[in-house]
This record gives sequence, structure tokens and C-alpha cells, in this order.
Amino acid sequence: MLPVVRILQRAWPATRFTWVIGRVEARLMQLVPDIEFIAVDRHGGTGELLRLRHLLAGRRFDLLLHMQLAARASLLSLLVRAPVKLGFDRRRARELQWLFTTHSIATRRREHVLDAMLGFTAALGVPDRELRWDIPLPDEALDHASRLIPDDRPTLVISPCSSHRLRTWSAAGYAAHTLRAKRIALGRFMRWRHRRRHPEEPDGGASLERGSVEPPQPRALAHKEALSRLDRALGEIEVGRRAVVVLHEIEEMTAPEIARALDIPLNTVYSRLRVGREELTRALREQGGAT
Repeated sequence: MLPVVRILQRAWPATRFTWVIGRVEARLMQLVPDIEFIAVDRHGGTGELLRLRHLLAGRRFDLLLHMQLAARASLLSLLVRAPVKLGFDRRRARELQWLFTTHSIATRRREHVLDAMLGFTAALGVPDRELRWDIPLPDEALDHASRLIPDDRPTLVISPCSSHRLRTWSAAGYAAHTLRAKRIALGRFMRWRHRRRHPEEPDGGASLERGSVEPPQPRALAHKEALSRLDRALGEIEVGRRAVVVLHEIEEMTAPEIARALDIPLNTVYSRLRVGREELTRALREQGGAT
């Protein structure tokens, strides 16, 4: 939501902005200047509603951007006096949000969440789409981050949980996508190293993805085809069993290590490994590959 606010601040420099925000989120966002933050406890119940009503008593706003779909946020919106309350279109206004708004953004299908947020600026006649998340972080926070994430190497950061359990992936899902990211990063490293060793090649090493810059040797072709068959076969295994098979057979983790990493019982690891191996063998046989 911050990029949306930044866009509107640039378009309407004389406008005052007030942001009703959760207490946890406010700990970070309160560092952003030129915005009034009203922090609320999402689990505060009736007492929190009464406190917010007291804070907003006598205040009127020209516009309310209702950008949260939770029913709790819609209840809070009743306490904000504004002639225009802009929310999501009827199709996306889950939890009856459309009952609490006077206007809606344009209907779109299969949009990224950021594009959906930019629908609010478009509805307000602001075409700017320059995105800014420039939160002025304190030096101690930057020092802490630099110790955890060195600037001299690429780093993948995974946020393993969400405030809502339905938006949190399983441990097996995170493991599978982490392994995929690892393979992608390894491929990029190989291309970078190739460019360093062979700067005279105009394709910059992109031909590595085709096997080799030289006519491929039969052994190299066979190896590449075997890897391709293995990748396709792994894709046919259920994600939970696939994660166990990959961690055990490729990453060479022991069963107890996998159980701790995925937070599943040890017997489940053994069961998934056994069934996963059977499925992998069957998939490879169907492709005519080695088992």
C-alpha cells in the first residue's frame, strides 16, 4: 500500500494523509514521514472500536481508500466519515466489502496484487505508476541487515509465514521452491563464470543453456537428457513426497534431518520417501529412462 500512498503524495502535495494501521505494522511504517498513523489492535474487540471512535470523533475526510478486504477492516471503516469510500469491485470485494463502500475500482481479472492496488490510483485519475518503498530505516536496522545479508553476494530471502494460515505454504512447498531457486541461481553462476572465462563469445555464455558453445559430445548430450527426464519425473510426484525425495537423494539429508526441516514425523519421512521412490521409478520407466 505504501507505493500507492507515495503516488498520491506526489500527485496531491498539499493533501494530508491519515493511515489507520495495525499496531504491528505501525512499528515499521511510522518511520515514513508526512503521514499520520492511527495504530489499532486488530484483536482488541469492542474496546478497541470505542477507542478508535473516540479518536475519530468530529473528524471528516474527503476520501477513504478501503484497501483491506477483511470484515474487521470494513467495521472500522464505519467510524470514518467521508463522502467517498473507494473499495474493490464487486467481484473482488470479498467478505461483503462492497456494502461498506460508495465507489469501486475497475474490474480486472487475474491481476497481481500490486496492480490491483494501483487500480485505486487509476480510479482517482492519477496515471503515475512509479513505485517507491523508501522507508527511512535507522542505522542500527541497516547494520543488522548487513550482518545477516552481505551485499557482496546474491541472497534469496523467504518469509515463511503469514498472519493468515490460509496464505501460509506448507514446509514441503517452501522446500520445493527453495530447491528450484537454488537450481536457477546455480545456472546463473555458471553463465557468469563462463563469461569471465570466455569474454570473446558474443552470446555471453547464453549457449550454455543449449548444452555447450562447441558441438555437444554424445556423453554430454546423454547426461543432459537424463537430467531432463529426471526433472520431468520429479514434477509428476506429489509435492510433499517430491520434497522428501529431493532432500534425501539430491541434497543427501538424512531422514531425521528432513523430519526436523519439514517439521513432520520421522515415520512420515520414511513413508513419503518409499512411495516417492516408487513413483519416481515408475515415471522414469514410462519415459524410457534409467532407474
